[in-house]
Amino acid sequence: ESQLKDQYMRDVARLFHSARTLDGELYTMQLRRPAFPDTGLFCTAASTTDNLRSYHAPRMLIQLQEAQGLADFCFESAEMMAVGADDRVTLTGNSSQPRGTFHKRCESPSWTAVRFNAEEHPNVVTGTVIVPGAVTRESIAQRAADYGRDSAFFIASVLGLFPQEGAESLIKFEWIERAFRQHE
Repeated sequence: ESQLKDQYMRDVARLFHSARTLDGELYTMQLRRPAFPDTGLFCTAASTTDNLRSYHAPRMLIQLQEAQGLADFCFESAEMMAVGADDRVTLTGNSSQPRGTFHKRCESPSWTAVRFNAEEHPNVVTGTVIVPGAVTRESIAQRAADYGRDSAFFIASVLGLFPQEGAESLIKFEWIERAFRQHE
């Protein structure tokens, strides 16, 4: 919930106050537009299915953040709310583990996945800080030195790809594949 309040809604507030023609009432976790009751923004951090399944409105957008760590009920609840022709579910997360519902959605042909490669970030491409606090050439070089370019950590955190196995895996996926091939 703190990420929603301290980051997401902070950015919403900044944009809302700079938009001279957008009317409405901005609250800690909501944007209400009394003149347009079917529009607005509602944010919640859910710990149970009961917190998620009861919202319906025309043209809903359900955004699940840090989706790699969410329980299955979050995805199920979002998809139960987004039932209209113009409703959408979007997911953001890190490609740290090659398993789970977030990974399945990213690999599914019925979802559109957008990958962000840190090596293509403007700070890295130009070699100057365009976006303060974002990735730099130096931070990528440090990760490569600390973990190796072939490590699960580098593949996930820099290249934005799902590694073959998770960073905490005891057995490498390639070892399992090799064992199966030897016994075929």
